[in-house]
Amino acid sequence: MAPSFHITSAHPTLHWSSKTKPILTVPPNEPVTFDLGDSSGGQITPNTTTTHLATLDLATFDPIYGPVAISGTSPGSVLEIEFLSLTPSSGWGWTAILPGFGLLADEFPNHVIKHFKWDDDATHIVFKPGIKVPLRPFLGISGVAPAEEGPFSTIPPLETGGNIDCKHITAGTKLYLPIRVPGANFSCGDGHAAQGDGEVCGTAIETPMKATLRFNIRKDMPYVTSPHYDTRGSAHARAQQAGDGGVYAVLGIDSDLLEASRKALRALIAYLVATRGGLEREEAYMLCSIAADLKIAEIVDMPNFAVSASIPRKPIPVIHPCNSAKDIISAPGGNVVEPVRRQAPRIHVQQPAIPAAAASDQGRRQRPDVEQDDASQDPYHDVRDGWVLYQPTAVIVSCGRVYDRGRPRSTFGADGLAVHDVGELRCAAGVVV
Repeated sequence: MAPSFHITSAHPTLHWSSKTKPILTVPPNEPVTFDLGDSSGGQITPNTTTTHLATLDLATFDPIYGPVAISGTSPGSVLEIEFLSLTPSSGWGWTAILPGFGLLADEFPNHVIKHFKWDDDATHIVFKPGIKVPLRPFLGISGVAPAEEGPFSTIPPLETGGNIDCKHITAGTKLYLPIRVPGANFSCGDGHAAQGDGEVCGTAIETPMKATLRFNIRKDMPYVTSPHYDTRGSAHARAQQAGDGGVYAVLGIDSDLLEASRKALRALIAYLVATRGGLEREEAYMLCSIAADLKIAEIVDMPNFAVSASIPRKPIPVIHPCNSAKDIISAPGGNVVEPVRRQAPRIHVQQPAIPAAAASDQGRRQRPDVEQDDASQDPYHDVRDGWVLYQPTAVIVSCGRVYDRGRPRSTFGADGLAVHDVGELRCAAGVVV
């Protein structure tokens, strides 16, 4: 029987330090369960009123639990944390306005608290009658020890993680952190039942949490110098962000919000260059501009802020001119796209202007902005994965090789993004792309 590893909430810590001794050492790939108190360290209970808030000791907020050392880890490698399950352990949580805290602290000077209760099988939390918030549990704090002795407060996030308050790191997500000390010394805390990007009033729906995590050592990710995460395994994040493929995201941490954004963008560019063979840094920069999302993940844990830059993991379909409607184009790890006769739903297709040279290609052209019937009218009309394809003028390659008139232009990873010089744009699924 595999050993069972368990961290209780009995010994919280209020700082990060390279000198903190681990309370447990575990081998890679073994689940570890954490019982985590709420971010108030137990000071707030279901009976807490607004009057009680004035007596809170804010210096003891945001406790972390651990650290856990992972055997075989060393500085220079990367710790992969897989969030196997995240379950609020009490069916209760709270949100509060605390004077001096939050993005609009100068406009909200009074103490306010709101309590929430929900059942074990709940998918939403009732904010008030008629307003429901999706239940999306995650940990506000996940981090490894910094290289410096410190001690450092647990409230601001660090480049080794910590209080990043990123709502997209839900169950199924993998978080990647740069290791700075032997063993990595991972700690976590600050359970949230729900939160918006930014956590703007300073608190989420704070709740005790039972978290089961699994750790792995990665030596193939030298570009990870700040928190990165991958949502492919997260049903919640996939539904919110990028369909079945999820996203790969990085976090920029800095005391200046603009510089945090710049750090996040640089890190995403470095990831794309490192993992998408043949992609130049300039191309990665342009790809980020047309396909990546920049978001404020956390803006209230001063003095540092966290900005995320994310890009879809599912390959972006590529539309490119080809020589003939009868070309059969394939890609490593992608789809084979060939002319087929298939019934298609009635759609409204909006086509951009076609250069004269392209308009003389084989096959019948439809007038722009007209409703078209089914595929029986056009032997080269194809519908694949929601994309409408007119193959006399274009082929779609999901990933791998990008073709120009039957000749490969560039090669990218089979699980990654394919990009090309857009040139003549074509239409797909009723949207000009």
